[in-house]
Amino acid sequence: MPNFPTYRSALPACLNPLNPRHYLLLAAWVFFQPTALKWHLYQAAPELYYEADAGWKGLVGKIWQIKAYRHLWLMVPGLSFVLSSLLAVSVSWLVGTPVNWQGVVVGVVVGVVVGVVVGVWSGVGSGSSMLASEADGVAGGVVLGMAFGVVVGVAGGVAFGVAFGVAFGVVSGVVGGVAFGVALGVVAGVAYGVALGVVGGMVGGVAYGVALGVVGGVGESIVGGVLDVVLRDAAVGAAVGVWLGMGALRLPFYLLQLFPALFSRRRGQHPVVWDEFGVLPLPFSRAFLLHQLQQEEAEGLRLLVSVSRNPCQRWAAQAALQHYLHSHDQPLQVLYRLIEASVVDEYLNTPVDWYDWHSRLSVRQVLLAELNQRWVGRFTIGDPRWVYRLTRPLRDRRVTPLTHFAGMLHDLLEAQEQIETGVEPFDLARWRASYTDLQTYPGGAELAQMFAAIDAFLGYRQLKQLSSASSQVFHPEQGGDTAGSRRSAQGTASSLSVAQHAIVRPAVLTALGQLADVGHHIKAYYDSTSRANKQAALLRATDALKALDQDVQTRVTAPEQALLRRIIRQWQALIITEGGLVGRAIQAGPVSNPYILNNPAEGERFVGREEIMRRLEELWTPEGQIPSVVIYGHRRMGKTSILHNLGRRFGPRTIIVDFNMQRVGRVRDEADLLYQLALHIYDEAVAQGLSGLEEPGEDDFSVERPYLSFTRFLKRLDPVRAGRRLIIAIDEFEKLETQIEAGHLTPDLFEFWRGTFTTFPWFVLAFAGLYSLEERRHDYWHPLFGAVTGIRVSFLSPEAARRLIIEPSPDFDLDYDEAAIEHIIALTNGQPFLVQLIGHTLVSRFNRLSFEEGREQARRFEREDVDQVIAAPEFFRDGEAYFSGVWNQAERGQATGQLQVLRTLAPHPEGLTREQLVAATGLPDTELEAVLKPLVRHDVIALNGTHYHFTVELMRRWVVKRHPA
Repeated sequence: MPNFPTYRSALPACLNPLNPRHYLLLAAWVFFQPTALKWHLYQAAPELYYEADAGWKGLVGKIWQIKAYRHLWLMVPGLSFVLSSLLAVSVSWLVGTPVNWQGVVVGVVVGVVVGVVVGVWSGVGSGSSMLASEADGVAGGVVLGMAFGVVVGVAGGVAFGVAFGVAFGVVSGVVGGVAFGVALGVVAGVAYGVALGVVGGMVGGVAYGVALGVVGGVGESIVGGVLDVVLRDAAVGAAVGVWLGMGALRLPFYLLQLFPALFSRRRGQHPVVWDEFGVLPLPFSRAFLLHQLQQEEAEGLRLLVSVSRNPCQRWAAQAALQHYLHSHDQPLQVLYRLIEASVVDEYLNTPVDWYDWHSRLSVRQVLLAELNQRWVGRFTIGDPRWVYRLTRPLRDRRVTPLTHFAGMLHDLLEAQEQIETGVEPFDLARWRASYTDLQTYPGGAELAQMFAAIDAFLGYRQLKQLSSASSQVFHPEQGGDTAGSRRSAQGTASSLSVAQHAIVRPAVLTALGQLADVGHHIKAYYDSTSRANKQAALLRATDALKALDQDVQTRVTAPEQALLRRIIRQWQALIITEGGLVGRAIQAGPVSNPYILNNPAEGERFVGREEIMRRLEELWTPEGQIPSVVIYGHRRMGKTSILHNLGRRFGPRTIIVDFNMQRVGRVRDEADLLYQLALHIYDEAVAQGLSGLEEPGEDDFSVERPYLSFTRFLKRLDPVRAGRRLIIAIDEFEKLETQIEAGHLTPDLFEFWRGTFTTFPWFVLAFAGLYSLEERRHDYWHPLFGAVTGIRVSFLSPEAARRLIIEPSPDFDLDYDEAAIEHIIALTNGQPFLVQLIGHTLVSRFNRLSFEEGREQARRFEREDVDQVIAAPEFFRDGEAYFSGVWNQAERGQATGQLQVLRTLAPHPEGLTREQLVAATGLPDTELEAVLKPLVRHDVIALNGTHYHFTVELMRRWVVKRHPA
């Protein structure tokens, strides 16, 4: 569906009845710019703009509650009185009679009441009148009520104020009657035209105004007609009839607009833009719009859209666009920019009734149809086709390949739903002449060949035909003869230089190249003899089409988007049918890989840390004061996974706040850090259902007193936490030390935190990092030493490692023999990341051999399989983050010589004694002791009896490969 039209300039959110300028603005909206009035109502309450189901009282009540709507109603009487007074004085002067001010007031009151009641009744009532059919819903009722309230009030005021004087004989004779009829005819014509034009459309207002003028229609009621006047005085009736028609044609406004139309076309003030009710053609309208397009295409297009909404002035938009298109050196690009611009994807008529809302008629469709010399629209009050016929001589009626192509684009856009979702074959060949004739224009050969390929792809009804798709793909740079360029394009889609040479629709050509690649997969399917290879080829084709469908939805615009998605849908159906036949003879698809490499393990995939979780339960289950903890251990040991699974373990009485220092990044100061922590707490508390806590503001956390600000936040949280505890999970806590060294934080932070979780027993900190606090080299960590409990995370036990290997998820259906399990444990020593890495690599290898290479595989891993995956060069590459992390940490250690010890131990799987290490490294025994302690503490090496050796065999092999002695 089209979008709701946007107004081209800013409007006040609400009119002010005490602001005189706003009365002028409202008058301009009613008499010249009804789109602004509708947009004002829409932006004030979009959900109320179209509602008609709440009944009379319900909707009127809702309308009155909205300030913008209420102020509009309050301003109607005042605006009507001012305009009535001005017109009454003018008419009285013209006919030579004094103004009956009592009549003016009575006329305004009667007119406003009648207008408002009729308008609102038409919007919320169920009447079947002409007006009700055009004002269905709140929008129609308010807009029509507003228009009728003003213009009928004005007309009534003039009628009563002047007519009373005539009736009592102040003016007598035919001359006075004619003058009076002329004046009132103009007022009534303009009023009736505006009232119907606001809701029923410009053409409706003109048509009925002129029709009443022909009949002779103004009587005792200024809006009702002149039948009685005609019977009493033929001269007066004739004058009223003629001038009523002239009023409906807005002749007075037209005469006033001639001067600005002649002299303001270069300054953007041409009346064709700001008078949406303009009926008669204004001079230089086409030249003004053309000049705007040439100066700035986007702004010119916005003006073009505005003018095209008026059927009486649409000829100017058509003529300007036609001339601009045919004089441009790249007209096809202009045409596509036109249909892709968001401003043309709007309703042609600002919707106010049910028919408007459900109409698919957009400005884009109208402009394309106008270029193709076609009228499009729906029947409204006063069939607008007669306006099209009357203004046809003013249009640019040239017929060229560009106009034919515009008609083709219009038809394709009109048929979008049929193309994308229809089941009947869609034949693009009916427009073949439209796109093949474009080759004389820049980029025309590209479009001709592009649509020829789309036409061919749409015609594929058998899978075998897809294998010839590459023969339909072409080189965009080879313009001219389509057949010749097709013959030169035999080969694969990868041979195309689509992005470099396409000048009109590169995204479409890229998509066609991808369809040609799908054709190659289908060709591989027919060339294969192995069922596994056949299945793999179909799988690649399916994946390619799925990815292409997503690309088409995001990168390709209408009308080609629907055509390409139709092709994708047709081809997918052919592949699915064939895949079902092949799949019956092949086992189910690839095994879902349950082993996790780079993300925390959560839920059922969190395996092997029961001992640590029980320890945390022991610490945190008791009531009252509970300790904060630091969870420390070497890299990739699963510390983050432990933090991520705290919530499942401790239930709804505990709120876990994830405060990962790596994601927090660099902070400006402690105020910034504590503000971010407060925000994390607030977000998680709200997500857990806590209410009554205000969101912390950044201004609350002053640089001078950040600790006080955070304490006040916790005090506000305390009474609303409903007995829940807060556990703040601070991952990568070493980043705090980096921030202190950079001068962004101060050591006082740790003293503050210690005081905080002492003051608030429900506030618990759970640090996670590489080290215990005792290992930190700075004294400012000391305040936390006695206040937190350290929990070391090391290797998985053999039993936990076994469970992770054989049951990484409940539905894992591959087996291991015992030798393979023991070999994995021996290689990793239960290091969880490496266990996951071996398992992940084994499953990936199984899927590749089974489903890509078509080799029959036992669904059971043996020791030989493990040896093959760790011998592959990509294994250590995939584990580089772990291996390099261990190496770099040893390199940065305080005790120098750690890397020397690792290089010395690496060639010896059985390990070395202390004496052997002293001899091999040349380090004195005391220095060697200082080097060995951190390596043992960090689980890099271990002492087994009298020999030091690597704790992880795979780490030893990595050192041998990457850092030999």
